[in-house]
Amino acid sequence: MRPGWIKALVLLAAFTGSCARETTTPPPTPSPMSDPSLMDTSWLSDEPCPVPCWYGQAPGVSTKDEVLDLADSLSFFADLEFQEHGQTYAPPGSDEVVPSELVLLECVEPPGAVCATVEFVEDVLVQITIYPNYRILFDEAVSQVGAPDFVALTAVTPEITDCLVSMIWKSRQLRVSYYEKARDTGRRLCDLVKDGDGRLPSDLPVQDVLYTLPGYLEEYMDGVLIWTWTGFADSQ
Repeated sequence: MRPGWIKALVLLAAFTGSCARETTTPPPTPSPMSDPSLMDTSWLSDEPCPVPCWYGQAPGVSTKDEVLDLADSLSFFADLEFQEHGQTYAPPGSDEVVPSELVLLECVEPPGAVCATVEFVEDVLVQITIYPNYRILFDEAVSQVGAPDFVALTAVTPEITDCLVSMIWKSRQLRVSYYEKARDTGRRLCDLVKDGDGRLPSDLPVQDVLYTLPGYLEEYMDGVLIWTWTGFADSQ
């Protein structure tokens, strides 16, 4: 199996797995909040450091202790014991998967929801995923981050109508995604993007923001449908 397909499947499994945990860990419910200290908007502003740096920590550099010490200090994470789960990870340049550890970071608002996950291989950070607890659309993200390099689409199989669409900033090691898991709407979204040569609806809500290792997204792109960014479908 090609490394790109492995990475696409591992990322999709992680995304669908987070949906499966909704029975015990409710997802963030985006809503207006007056207190910016309860929202992680660092990926939009490049503050306090540019992506893929996250509050001074970065994939491939930071240790588990460093990242969890940071998480303890951030105001938008609840002061709770971190939940840890065994996972698998496909390192860049490898066609193998290795054991990893995924740590869930719960929000202050809404209580019980997960606002981020951090993943480690041998105690070294490999991925950060932010789940915004505020409403932000794809076009709003582009207006603040800048135009992405690529659009990616992953449909599991023709029989399963889940559809994952993403914007990718390759040099920034950044991927922003929306996952549609409803039967009919998932199929329609995939068809809409394919028929539009990769032009996405501008009003898709951002569901996850992924920071990862150099080379990871390039290999991920080998396993999914890819288009060079040309704008949104409704901006023609």
